Amino acid sequence: VYKRQSLYIAYWKLLLAEVAGLPGTSPGTKLVGITPPLGALLPGLVDAHFHLANFGKRLEMINLKKISRTFILPSGDIDAVKNVSLKIKKGEFIIISGPSGAGKTTLLNMVSGIDFPSSGEVMISGNWLKSFSKYHLNELRRKTIGMVFQAHALMPLLSAYENVELPLRILGISGKERKNKTEEVLEILGLKYRMSHRPYELSGGERQRVSVARALVRKPKILVADEPTSQLDSVNTEIVFEQIKDICKKFNTTVVLATHDQRMKKFGDKLFNMRSGELNEN
Repeated sequence: VYKRQSLYIAYWKLLLAEVAGLPGTSPGTKLVGITPPLGALLPGLVDAHFHLANFGKRLEMINLKKISRTFILPSGDIDAVKNVSLKIKKGEFIIISGPSGAGKTTLLNMVSGIDFPSSGEVMISGNWLKSFSKYHLNELRRKTIGMVFQAHALMPLLSAYENVELPLRILGISGKERKNKTEEVLEILGLKYRMSHRPYELSGGERQRVSVARALVRKPKILVADEPTSQLDSVNTEIVFEQIKDICKKFNTTVVLATHDQRMKKFGDKLFNMRSGELNEN
């Protein structure tokens, strides 16, 4: 075991030397004579080095770099978002509060790639969105970002189970895996016995929780939620917030949530206030 560990360490040093571009360390000369067990580890070592080199970037799920959004209208320009910079790490629960018209929805639309800043840049999971094609933006929203809207936007003729399962069907996931994932997230959100009910048979709180389940069933890296409890009473609002917090902690999901309800700030890891397009940490 000691000899094997020594070989691993020696090879690791050579690998780092190659990456650094030191003389006499070309791939053709270093890989000669590597024993089969060690040679088999090469992909893993290279992958490990790549991830170590990008460790900081991976922790940083969202990076907003001086973004602004101006809407050009005949009646006059509207500066909806003004020079916002924000870095959000993996697994953080960020709450952005502020009155209606403050620019929260516009900001979330830029985070999710629905809209683009007039100036500044948006980075999601290590990638600048300005370089994305329309296809790649669609893939981003299918696989990386889950979204919850103010209205639940459920398909009225589909059951709760079918609404939640739908994104998995679009991704082409097999039937058995779809069933397991759908039932798992519905059970976590307390909807196990409401799976067969259609939206009109559910309460407002239950419909919004189905909407949350639909957004999280793919286990996205990021959840963007725009006033998800704006149509709920205070009791259901607290229930939905608690369940979003719990399930996102379980899935290690990064959350960016906008709300005007000041009482819900207690659920956030970091709190920001937005007014007249400007974002300030609370």
